[in-house]
Amino acid sequence: MTNINAAISSFQKGDLDSAEFLCFEILNTDSRSHGAYFILALISKQRGFDVEAEKYYLSAIDIAPQSANYRIALSAHFLERDNPGSALPHLEHAISLDPLSFAAHTNIGTAYKKIGDLKSAVIHFEKSCKIRRSSKNVDSNMRENPDLTFHQSRIAKIEHDIEQFDFLNRVYPDKKNFRSYAEILRNILPDFSKRTDSHGSAVFTESEYNNISHFYNRLMWRYSDDKVSPILGDHQVNRGILGSFNNDTDEVLIIDNFLSERALASIRNYCLESTVWFDSKNDSAYLGAYMHDGFIPSITLGIGDELSKKWPQFFSDLTLTQLWAFKYDQEGHGTGLHADDASININLWITPDECCLDPENSGLTLYPVSIPEDAEFSEYNNDQNGLRELVSKEEENRLKIPYRCNRALIFRSRIIHQTSPYRFRAGYQNRRVNITLLFEKMV
Repeated sequence: MTNINAAISSFQKGDLDSAEFLCFEILNTDSRSHGAYFILALISKQRGFDVEAEKYYLSAIDIAPQSANYRIALSAHFLERDNPGSALPHLEHAISLDPLSFAAHTNIGTAYKKIGDLKSAVIHFEKSCKIRRSSKNVDSNMRENPDLTFHQSRIAKIEHDIEQFDFLNRVYPDKKNFRSYAEILRNILPDFSKRTDSHGSAVFTESEYNNISHFYNRLMWRYSDDKVSPILGDHQVNRGILGSFNNDTDEVLIIDNFLSERALASIRNYCLESTVWFDSKNDSAYLGAYMHDGFIPSITLGIGDELSKKWPQFFSDLTLTQLWAFKYDQEGHGTGLHADDASININLWITPDECCLDPENSGLTLYPVSIPEDAEFSEYNNDQNGLRELVSKEEENRLKIPYRCNRALIFRSRIIHQTSPYRFRAGYQNRRVNITLLFEKMV
């Protein structure tokens, strides 16, 4: 009798044909093997056979309706196909079975976001982050925690965290153990640096993991602020920078004084204090924080409504669907050529002007070239050579927008753009911080 573990092993090795053969062999003797159906669903998914995958997921769930993991996997399938309505009932059931599943809360948050219910999405993103990132939910044994976010890092990430904990210790000397967290990271950095690969990345040793697991990439602190109102400032449209780039298409809008003084101060403090910078980028000295993983500043729920009232021609039928922030080192190239899968982008800079050493070359560069409407974003955004070829004929027509604090760039998401080479003063509070908001029509 074929063992399900053999099928799992073949699948994990990438031998899909053998895994499929073993699953069918299992089903010939046990037609109610939900595990075999689930592996067949994963195989079909990898092969791009979405209809077959859905059929196998449903067969597994029919046999094992109390499996939260099967329902979560099926919901991810539906979300990838922009079908949040079908994902929601399975996720509600999964949460009833396993209320502490961060994956279920993340997926249902994504489903609510896709149907335009941002308030419900934020509630579940908060729950997901608190479950996954709580310092109380720590596996003492590194081998029992498969989540790479807790036992793999980069030099730039550790250096940032040392600076942030030092900053928090100065602001809140009587709260938490910020000083000790910084010292622990400072002590492990020299040996860690010796083991890193060409991307500056390495896995923590078991000893290092045991020393940092209760605070590293955990939600140790978030800046809190009452609801900020108004969020938007007294907008000043800067048309002089654009020149002929728009060609009367209104594809790019530059707005200074984008946030009110109170909102700018709030999100600035949020980015300085909140330990939500969980993502570090390959080959680049910058970090990412995302709405689905703890980055939820006070402006999140209100900014869409205010934009709809202030700029109805752009935002009246759009909803905020993505929100993230990037925090950069003092000098570098930042985010490479890319476009975004949405209707409209807002890129907002929040670091004070006096921190920037080269404002003319520390902002954003846009090209009068867009990703084709029918194109797969993953194909383009993962192909820097292809993107360079696309924009090469428009180098002379590119638009380099200078850096300015509280300046927002609003543009069609499919326009190819990149961070301009930047230079900022040394020091944690001087790091370049960029907020990105994506708006989209609902499904």
